[in-house]
Amino acid sequence: MPTQFGRYTLEKELGQGGMGIVYLAFDPSLKRHVALKIITSTDKEMLERFQREARAAARLKHPNIAQVYEIGVADKQNFYTMDYIEGTSLEKLIETGEQLDFKYIAHIIYQVAMALNYAHDQKIIHRDIKPANILINEEGSAYIVDFGLAKQLTGLDRSLTMSGSTVGTPDYMSPEQATGDKDIDPRSDIFSLGATLFHCITGKLPFDGEHIYDIFSKILNEEAPAPSSIVRTVPKDLETICLKCMAKEPAKRYQSTMELAMDIQRFLNGEPVLARRSSFIGKVLFRAKKNKPAAIGITSAVLLLLGAGIFLLISHLRAAQKIEEYRANAFKLFLDGKFEDARVLCEKVIDLKPGDKDIAELLDKCKNTIREREEKLKKTQEQAERRAKAKVILDRATGNSPPEQRIKIASEALKADPYFGEAWQVIGYAYKDLSMFDKAFDAFSNAIKLTPTLAYSYYERADITAFKRGQLNESIPDFKKVIELDPNSHIGWFARGEIARNLAWNGHDLKKYDEAIEAFSKAIELYPDYTFAYNQRGWAHSQKGDWQNALTDYDKEVSLLPDNPQALNNRGSAYQQLRYFDEALADYSKALQIDPYYTELYINRGLIYTDRGLLDEALNDFNVALQLVPGHAWAYNGRGRVYARKNELDKAISDFSNAIKGYGYFAAAYGDRGNVYMAKGEFDLAVEDFTKMIEIEPNDLYGYYYRANAYAAKGDFRKAAADGEAVLKMNPDPYWAGELQPLLQEWKNRIK
Repeated sequence: MPTQFGRYTLEKELGQGGMGIVYLAFDPSLKRHVALKIITSTDKEMLERFQREARAAARLKHPNIAQVYEIGVADKQNFYTMDYIEGTSLEKLIETGEQLDFKYIAHIIYQVAMALNYAHDQKIIHRDIKPANILINEEGSAYIVDFGLAKQLTGLDRSLTMSGSTVGTPDYMSPEQATGDKDIDPRSDIFSLGATLFHCITGKLPFDGEHIYDIFSKILNEEAPAPSSIVRTVPKDLETICLKCMAKEPAKRYQSTMELAMDIQRFLNGEPVLARRSSFIGKVLFRAKKNKPAAIGITSAVLLLLGAGIFLLISHLRAAQKIEEYRANAFKLFLDGKFEDARVLCEKVIDLKPGDKDIAELLDKCKNTIREREEKLKKTQEQAERRAKAKVILDRATGNSPPEQRIKIASEALKADPYFGEAWQVIGYAYKDLSMFDKAFDAFSNAIKLTPTLAYSYYERADITAFKRGQLNESIPDFKKVIELDPNSHIGWFARGEIARNLAWNGHDLKKYDEAIEAFSKAIELYPDYTFAYNQRGWAHSQKGDWQNALTDYDKEVSLLPDNPQALNNRGSAYQQLRYFDEALADYSKALQIDPYYTELYINRGLIYTDRGLLDEALNDFNVALQLVPGHAWAYNGRGRVYARKNELDKAISDFSNAIKGYGYFAAAYGDRGNVYMAKGEFDLAVEDFTKMIEIEPNDLYGYYYRANAYAAKGDFRKAAADGEAVLKMNPDPYWAGELQPLLQEWKNRIK
């Protein structure tokens, strides 16, 4: 689906909510994926709420709150970008229908509680805590998202929510929220988090109903059932924590999310929790407050129920089959990998039958396994905290920062988290901007070693290998890795094009250039402003001799990079090949004003001056090129042509010889020197040079044509005729036939 939204490339839809749509997007300036939320409603209040969400979330910088990067307007639509969390939501985990591990859920709730405590300290209440707004990455770290209903306790945003209106998700809403109380406080989030915990450990909603008013009625008037009445293996302490969070009266809940988090930590450490269950009598008194005429009847009923309950409990404890049922389920749960549930049942069996050795051994195994997993979770959490700290630091290194500053910031991020591959990638880009390609290569390699999924690091390393080190074949494995990691992205298609281009260049296979052009075209379709794709597609067209299409691509490159000397040089080369000399000169001259040390520009401009007979101007350009790069083969060859035109033949031969010395396979230099030897009457030397020209470029008919004339000049008309026949066989064009036929006839007539 990829399409553009501002500078972002939208790759796929992640979800929709009441205010907008969330997309997975690519940010080309920072080379990373983000979650991009766009408001779709035109309602003024909804727009204000969206802006409030962005402002509230942007203020919060915590390891367990998705970080907001940018708030803005593009294409006349409000948006903001935030962390893209690779993983799933707590809601989707519940929807699988599998019983979630209790310690794992407690760990998630602990992280959310700590994040909420931070938000509450910043005077922000979330007001819509629910499983769908809790994302979990692949390392098990939780992130709170969607502050669309967030209430700032400063009072600045009260005008957005009318007094008495109800906002939030009904299934997890606190009683005071359900009544539209405008003075809710952080304890409302605690209730919602308790309802979320209830849903996770039971797979059921604490309050359900066919209609919203049924749910509201239960939230206001009924106690949530004990989780263990739905899933009997729920640990008692975790159940106590859950029910305390969902106490109807705010004063009976945890009074802060920090207090809640500390109790969850005690549960995770195997220590007694401080929370105590609301007594049955306490619940009765709450109901009596709401229905005083029924208080006496309710109290009597409670006493009867307590008596019956005690009788039933004793009966169950004495039943031997209950022990066997616990034993069998404990072993089954252990084999299913549900170690916490198995531990709970083992403890129940030992309470009833202390001498059960098999269960005691199983209990030890459960405890050891749980301990190992908790240690792993602890390490994962510590790593997540280091990573979050490092990300906050790295976010300061924007694409507009000077390279040296980006290196410094990324190095600080690596001190916070030495395993942060993205920080090395930022360093790699900074060194690339400084043209320090060896250091950039090493940085991208470090990024790949730490985070083997960084497609851009593979791409940049391949780019350096191919174009800075000239090792085209060695670059192919990295380009293939880009395709493997990101096959449908613009860089994936670009990598395909680079592979085909490299194979075409090494194997002289013109069909591979067609594959390269097709792949670069797909990359451009996905990312229309991809300048380097235009550059490479233009180059592929030029290798096929299709200079008109090459010019079209280079023209687009210049429109995107109007002050880039390389882009101007590319377009100038296309103009030159098409013999649009005025346009080519204009591009070369403009590029030299931008970069007066760009050697190739002097050489290209000098060649045009030579063709136009402006020999002094051409000589000056070639001399400057040789001052900038002494020994430059093409500069020597260009200057040699000027000397040849000036009839300074010895100087011309000297320059052509230097060109050949600098680049031994320089066919054109051999051809140019051979023609000067012809002018000097040194026909044997001319034949040697033309023969060398043919060896290097066996399909260049000019080599055969020049040598035919040299042989004729020597009086060897048989060889001259053979080379002339070779020219006509290679190109039977009427021009060549008209040019050569009279000569051929003359040469054949003079063969002895």
